[in-house]
Amino acid sequence: MSDRAEAVRATGGCLCGAVRYEVLGPLRDVVLCHCSHCRRTHGHVAAYAACARSDLVVTDGGGLRWYADGDRERGFCGGCGASLFWRAAGRATVSIAAGTIDPPTGLRTVGQIFVASAGDYYAAGGEGERFADALPPGWPGAGAPPPIPPQRLAVAADAPAIAALMRASVLDVFPAFYDARQTASAAVHIAHLDMHLIEDGTYFVHTVGGEIVACGGWSRRGKLFSGSGAEHDDDDERLLDPATEPARVRAMFVRGDWTRRGLGRAILASCERAARLEGFRELVLGATLPGVPLYRAFGFEEIDRFTVTMPDGVAVTVAAMRRPIGDA
Repeated sequence: MSDRAEAVRATGGCLCGAVRYEVLGPLRDVVLCHCSHCRRTHGHVAAYAACARSDLVVTDGGGLRWYADGDRERGFCGGCGASLFWRAAGRATVSIAAGTIDPPTGLRTVGQIFVASAGDYYAAGGEGERFADALPPGWPGAGAPPPIPPQRLAVAADAPAIAALMRASVLDVFPAFYDARQTASAAVHIAHLDMHLIEDGTYFVHTVGGEIVACGGWSRRGKLFSGSGAEHDDDDERLLDPATEPARVRAMFVRGDWTRRGLGRAILASCERAARLEGFRELVLGATLPGVPLYRAFGFEEIDRFTVTMPDGVAVTVAAMRRPIGDA
């Protein structure tokens, strides 16, 4: 897999599909803009994420048009009229209309600007810190997106924090894909740490301020996926043959406020490198539905869907996916 494909953090596009883009770096969380220019362009308040200019790649730009607004430019689709981008001379970042980013975005609203210019037909309210005018210099969300936090191998002492992260992640993202009963069951039986992964030295974590915000890894053992709902636990003792069998990707979870920032892809890249060094030629995984977009963006192909029945009798749909391991 190419370095560029590994770096894709988000994708998006306009309503008609004539404009598509990729973001190759972290996305800033969303800021709402109440200025009259944004309201006239969007029809109401504008909601923008942002990334470094060099990280925005327009992959299909035949319909992209730019409107000059003083020293600023607004990118839109000439076909469907969708507002997509905002950029200003001298700025290292470009703003991306949040509604055009493919879900799940993992973003949250952190600020509101030009509140003093809000229209007279509504009251500015809701999430985020409010500013009468532009974002003040030095405000945490005003600069370039933060770098990816450090990654390391997990150790046994991390187990309680990893288990808590798994459960919180399931409760956060599963309701958009599964019903309440399935989510509650998954929080018990899928959010279940397999200590073999840590003991084998194949499980990674990202930390921020001493807290684990993402985890995931791979396995040289036969078991396809983690959780107390997994079948064929005897496979966990069987070592795979790298020449004839694919390595497994296992137990990927990201804390809700750190999704769509490249952590999942960073872990997948580490899994690929480590499996390649041991002679494996392919990766496979059993993905719960919230994870499918991430794996597809990394180059996995969905080959089947099957049902996993938990010990409590609750069944969830899981996608079987695979991807060849690229050259170093």
